[in-house]
Amino acid sequence: MVLIKPLIPAVSLLLSTAVSGLNILLSNDDGWAVANIRALKTRLEEAGHKVIISAPSDNRSGTGNSTTTPTPIGSSGCDFGTCAPGSPAIGVDPNDESLWYVHAYPVDAVKYGISTLAPKYFGGPPDLILAGPNEGSNLGDTNKISGTFGAAKEGVIQGIPSIAFSAPGPHRAYTALGPRDTDTSWILAELAVKVVQKVVASGKPYLPANSGLGVNFSDPKSSGSCTRASSFKYVLTAISASPDGDPVTCGSSTLPLERPLIQGSGCYTAISSFVIPAAFNSDKKTETEVLDRLSGLLSCP
Repeated sequence: MVLIKPLIPAVSLLLSTAVSGLNILLSNDDGWAVANIRALKTRLEEAGHKVIISAPSDNRSGTGNSTTTPTPIGSSGCDFGTCAPGSPAIGVDPNDESLWYVHAYPVDAVKYGISTLAPKYFGGPPDLILAGPNEGSNLGDTNKISGTFGAAKEGVIQGIPSIAFSAPGPHRAYTALGPRDTDTSWILAELAVKVVQKVVASGKPYLPANSGLGVNFSDPKSSGSCTRASSFKYVLTAISASPDGDPVTCGSSTLPLERPLIQGSGCYTAISSFVIPAAFNSDKKTETEVLDRLSGLLSCP
């Protein structure tokens, strides 16, 4: 199998946390070898967590909740040449057994991670499932077709707290990662880890039952003001209007919708809860519990 050399961080980033290390399953819909997922894996490990990637072998964006039986790799090989044509349907980087691909959809990669990889490497189910950061925003109705959102939704269906992260950005290999203080993928990873640390800081249950989070970031390259993680505000938002209203916060009884916030000006991390089975909106009870758990992190827009 021909594989790109796995990412090895040159410098360890010290992230202060009182959170004990978690067992985290990490997936996406863009593929196992993209910059965003590898940067997030590294940041999470530096924060003290154990992370296994189980993600599609290539770009499966826009596949939503699709599922299929994994098949051997075709004539094009894995994305960015990270596995050879004819490779097995499910494979591992021979230099790093925490990096796995599944030649199928994001939902299938998550299912394999939960059923096979987590028992093998964690000794049980993962504590948390993360998807992304997606190469492209997932806002409002876009979540219905997002494979990254579908991966997080599958985690919730299987009873595991799950978060999907998304942000504008190109499709690129992890070998293209640049300096940590300026590269977009590193900035997004830093923002995502901050959300994770806050979600788990108060202990289990990390999220309300039958719910997950969809987190969208403003484009760090959209203006000169968003080129540092410290420039971002974290705001509780809604994917769509809640059928029974929202909790009162920031002087309003209606949460801002994620789409206009992220597509407007400013540097924001929009955090929206969702509940299954629909997963495209939330309810007041869930939003209130998330608001309480994220207290101290959130700002007003």
